[in-house]
Amino acid sequence: GSGGCESAASGSSRAAAPDAEAGHGMHQQQQLEEKEEKEGEEGERHSHVTVDRSGLWRPRAAFSSPLVQAQGKGAASRLTRHLQWLVAVRGGPLSVAEYMQEALVHPREGFYTSSPQVFGPGGHFVTAPEMSQLFGEMVGVWCMATWQQLGRPSRLQLVELGPGRGTLMADVLRCTAPFTDFHRALEVHLVEVSSKLAQVQRTTLTGEATPGAEPAGEELRPREGVGTDSATAAGKTRWGPSVQWHMDISQIPTDVPSLFLAHEFFDALPVHQFRRTGDRGWVELLVDINDDPAPTEPFRMVLSPRATIPAKLLVPFRLKGLSGEKASSIQALEISATALACVRQIAGRVANPASPSAALIMDYGDEGPFEHSLQAIRHHQFVGLFDAPGSSDLSAYVDFGSLRMATEQETAGQAVAHGPANQGDFLHALGVTVRLQQLLKKASPEQAKSLYQGYCRLVSGSDGAPNTAHSGSSGGTSTAHDTGEKTEALSNQSQTDGDDRMMGVRHKVMAILPASLQSPVGFPDGSGMPQAC
Repeated sequence: GSGGCESAASGSSRAAAPDAEAGHGMHQQQQLEEKEEKEGEEGERHSHVTVDRSGLWRPRAAFSSPLVQAQGKGAASRLTRHLQWLVAVRGGPLSVAEYMQEALVHPREGFYTSSPQVFGPGGHFVTAPEMSQLFGEMVGVWCMATWQQLGRPSRLQLVELGPGRGTLMADVLRCTAPFTDFHRALEVHLVEVSSKLAQVQRTTLTGEATPGAEPAGEELRPREGVGTDSATAAGKTRWGPSVQWHMDISQIPTDVPSLFLAHEFFDALPVHQFRRTGDRGWVELLVDINDDPAPTEPFRMVLSPRATIPAKLLVPFRLKGLSGEKASSIQALEISATALACVRQIAGRVANPASPSAALIMDYGDEGPFEHSLQAIRHHQFVGLFDAPGSSDLSAYVDFGSLRMATEQETAGQAVAHGPANQGDFLHALGVTVRLQQLLKKASPEQAKSLYQGYCRLVSGSDGAPNTAHSGSSGGTSTAHDTGEKTEALSNQSQTDGDDRMMGVRHKVMAILPASLQSPVGFPDGSGMPQAC
């Protein structure tokens, strides 16, 4: 090519004038030697550099807190030390969101990652699926009805975010097993960051312990195949459909229609907290080391000196969804950037016409916004936010209004968020009372009592919920001969602490569907009445 022609021409030129080229080469060599000598002299003048370190901040001074020095070597104290180091190394406080992230899912010391014993009566809190099988069965009804709305696709990914012990998914699969067309289409995907909880889920759903699991009581590393590599985590559930585990929602295939379930997942996502000030505008609440002489907690809240990047991005976004009067009067905001990012991913998949999908979000919260709902729970009791980090659950009310705003913004209206509806209304619209009556006919007195109490807790406070504020005769279940009498007798003796929590109205449900579909079952239609299944 042209390169070869150029080489031949320059070669013939050098052969014609060898003496001239030799002289030119000697001159170039002399210039090169003079340049190297000059650079050497410059290097000697600048080879010694002095750095004044007297003004540098020394991180070790941040660990002079008496409380930190007095900490033992337990798991909670190790996480406290880790958080102290984060503050020290970065040279300033953490955001509340960063504190939550470390306290909940630190690889070794986080609340969810250090132990699988966080759910149920023997753990720290009880969720709806743990209270009654009725909850999971009604979610299963919703899944089948929505699958039909989506056109009965031959493949359907049933995705659960934060599956806990796998109880909800087990109830969904069990109650829908008789519907073979639906089950034949299912592929179960679980998004879980805790390898310990993934082991519990595998046992719940497959009946088998995780292959290669370390002995109980030893430090468990995230292994390939459980919560890390979805390809090798695959198994088969006891009801037929396959199951895989993932660390992140982005690992789930995007070319297959999906149903996303998120029960008490969004409340555990990290939140930022902001305050309106007179001279600095909106600033952020931050977590700093508590340097009091006699501190009772290792950390304290402080205000940022100026607006942080999260304040500049999140506060204007949320204020846009409020009326002018509300936006100008509100003095504090609590916003989860992680929740917004997560719902944007889900909404994007829902709006994809190539693989239409849907989502069901179930959590405690409301339309929002909230000012400061973040709380810590340990062994069914509220505790201080900074009391032994890593030993308690941290959760905040879900701002469903912000989830709707993010859905609309992400999809330009191609996906629609329905709700939030009261949990009790949602369950009643799906036929929970009919299912309860069916189960009571076959139940023993003790089973009937448990079923009815679970039902009362799930729907307490909502329209149609039974009045359990009074207690009556005991033992009525043993003499009841039909379902009506059994229910009447049970309502006289089912005063439970769950009824006082008004779970049927405090817990909400939101569905996200393609805009082309009608309102989902369980949610109000155009007349404001719940859509029955």
